[in-house]
Amino acid sequence: MAGAVSGQLSQALASFVLQALAARILGASGLGVFALLYGGIVLGTAVVSGFVGDSLTVLDRANAPIRAALQNWCALLSVAGGGIAAVASVATGLVHGWTAVFFGLATTAFIVEDSLRRLLMASMRFWALPVLDTVALVASLVVLAVEAARPGPLGLSDFMLALLVGQLAGGVAAAAQLPSVERRLAALRPAAMAEVARFGRWRGAQQAVRPSMLTGARIVVTVVVSTAAYGQLEAARIYVAPALLVVNGVAAFLLPMYVASRERPVRWALRKADRAAAGLLVTALVLGAAATALTPLLGPIVTGHSFHINALAVFGWTVYAASTATVTPYGGLAAVRGRQARVLGLRLLDSALSLAAALAVLFWLHLSASWVPLALAAGSFLGGGLVRQLVLAPLAREQKVVQRAARHVQAVRT
Repeated sequence: MAGAVSGQLSQALASFVLQALAARILGASGLGVFALLYGGIVLGTAVVSGFVGDSLTVLDRANAPIRAALQNWCALLSVAGGGIAAVASVATGLVHGWTAVFFGLATTAFIVEDSLRRLLMASMRFWALPVLDTVALVASLVVLAVEAARPGPLGLSDFMLALLVGQLAGGVAAAAQLPSVERRLAALRPAAMAEVARFGRWRGAQQAVRPSMLTGARIVVTVVVSTAAYGQLEAARIYVAPALLVVNGVAAFLLPMYVASRERPVRWALRKADRAAAGLLVTALVLGAAATALTPLLGPIVTGHSFHINALAVFGWTVYAASTATVTPYGGLAAVRGRQARVLGLRLLDSALSLAAALAVLFWLHLSASWVPLALAAGSFLGGGLVRQLVLAPLAREQKVVQRAARHVQAVRT
């Protein structure tokens, strides 16, 4: 588990450094645009991470057709994701020219690097993750340093180029640390494309729900209030992120653990999920409360005094992180036990409620954007409870009834 936490720590710290530099150099408005682009990358990566990453963790990737399908889907989805990102950024007028090109290529590189990252995690090589994250960060910083030495200030295109080069370097570092058997490429055919898609499509859609909801919230705040207001809200999220790394690290460890123990009874696994959810919830709230209290002291680390971070927004993101902590253990367990479709439906419901609450905060209650993270947390808390009570608890009861019937039949026969 320590390796999983370290892997999340290194990834989040690398992201934190780049976004903090964007906040300092680009200002609140520039950070708002950077955050929208970065959110698009996260959304595309989440889809492929669920489709390919979860599939390679749960399915038998030693099987040649499965392995070929995983490779093919990763290539297709990463290229498609990059193309869609570039076209969408230009069509919406968000960026243009080389910035859009770098953005699309960075999206593709980010997706491929994340798939290699998931392969390391599935191989239980968690301690390799900090190495690839360090390589990626150093490569990005070198690019920014080179660009900064040229005449003129750093711009958004420089950050996209740095992100692209960093992800390419991280991908090379990830591939170098894989077990030799995992570096072996399968033949393109035969490929069990349909079999992987049957599992992966549900996980990909499920993993995309929360980033989609956050992207929707970003757009709402940007349109209703301003890019600068969203930049300030994003700065609060960036600031509080390092305090919640333990939550993400433990959550990343859960899916491989559920796969390893899927022969155990559902009731046993559900008790494990309950303890994990409670521990993650308390940890997120305690760490987030400390981060909120220290906002006046530590906030300038992110912004460089170019603008202030709102403590209410920091607390709101803390509560939101705590709410996601209650969902992750139950969603992962339900996926391993074959209930992806039901979880997806409930995730869509809670995300819709979260967005509705955010809209109510801005339009009906006329509160500031700093209240939006608290509104988003409301639906997330509900979603975690619904997955447990409507998906996993009935499954545990059904399994118990089947086991009792089997024992009865065995007793009659003997």
